[in-house]
Amino acid sequence: MDNNPAPNLQRVPALDTARGIAVLGVLLINMFSFALPEVMRSNPLLLDGGSLDRAVWYLLHIFADTKFITMLTLVFGASLWFFGEHKTGDDPALANALQLRRSLWLLAFGLLHAYLVWDGDVLFSYAVCALIAWHWRQWDDNVLLKISAVILVLGGLPILLIAAFLPDAMSEWMTYPTAEEIATSIVDTQRGWWAIAPERIRMAIDMQLGVIVSGWLSLALMLVGIVLARRGFLTLQASDDDYHRLITFTLLPGLLLVAVGLGKSIQHDFAADYVYTFGYELHFWGSTLMGIAYLLLIMKWCRAGAGLFLRRILAAVGRMALSIYIMQSLICTWLFYGYGLGWFGQFSLAQLMLVIGCIWIAQCIFACWWLSRFNYGPLEWLWRHLVYQQSPRLR
Repeated sequence: MDNNPAPNLQRVPALDTARGIAVLGVLLINMFSFALPEVMRSNPLLLDGGSLDRAVWYLLHIFADTKFITMLTLVFGASLWFFGEHKTGDDPALANALQLRRSLWLLAFGLLHAYLVWDGDVLFSYAVCALIAWHWRQWDDNVLLKISAVILVLGGLPILLIAAFLPDAMSEWMTYPTAEEIATSIVDTQRGWWAIAPERIRMAIDMQLGVIVSGWLSLALMLVGIVLARRGFLTLQASDDDYHRLITFTLLPGLLLVAVGLGKSIQHDFAADYVYTFGYELHFWGSTLMGIAYLLLIMKWCRAGAGLFLRRILAAVGRMALSIYIMQSLICTWLFYGYGLGWFGQFSLAQLMLVIGCIWIAQCIFACWWLSRFNYGPLEWLWRHLVYQQSPRLR
């Protein structure tokens, strides 16, 4: 078995396109952490930009928040399946060893990203959950879907039980930072890299411990991605009826749940004890369904053959998604933190959409330029080099 495949031997073009859209889309919500006090992601009433900012917030909440990270996780799970199908035929033991190294090196990338650049890293979670999803990938589809449903339900159950039976305690526990605390957080981001490193590392460790103890939502979505890949939805082999049926089953109920959750949050004046409990759960479940629907709609778009030029650009981004994801963190921390331009808290949400658009354009141009000259993105090449323990052909 060849443990160092030729470039693009196992690529699924439609999946690359979906991955490209997802990794660009996550910046819409990550920007709340990069450029604004992150509490503003939960409560538009804290925004200072007036009605335009709130309109942008509502659009992001309904159509973007949690949807693109859901897509990215589904695609990651599907990639596990495709990697396994490509690698296990001749030597399952070698495939297991390769996947273990893939996960461990991805975990290392996640630790470096979180500790050195940005505490909102998702690579650590993907690496940990992939260690399990890889060994479950051959299980029956219904078993995987049931496990996924149980994980998703149990993930939010404790907080909902506390909110239902101990509402007073929840009200005291779930609070927004005060105006003074928000102002202090803005000032803190203006400090140098060394000065904010301890807080960044502390936040990163808290998130990583949360993943290990109870943060298995990524695992649940990876399992769903495996099922979608196995049933042909992500290789454009499912029937039109199957696509239409599953899109209808996910998009409409998902949008309804998001709308109900938002409506209830408005009724509660975005009170923290509601937003972070029942509001969050409604939004999460609705957004998860919408994320699945988005992925299926992209597959339908790819199968229709429309927008070939745009799909090629997005596929290039998807082929080097790891590099693009880390690049977003490097660009945004330089733009907004004190050791760069220090723009944190100085732009309205609407203005930040223009910043995001500029970053998207720059990253699309870079991805197309790079892949016109090289076989892999820079971090993708390094990852393969570390996993296969030999250097793949870069050109």
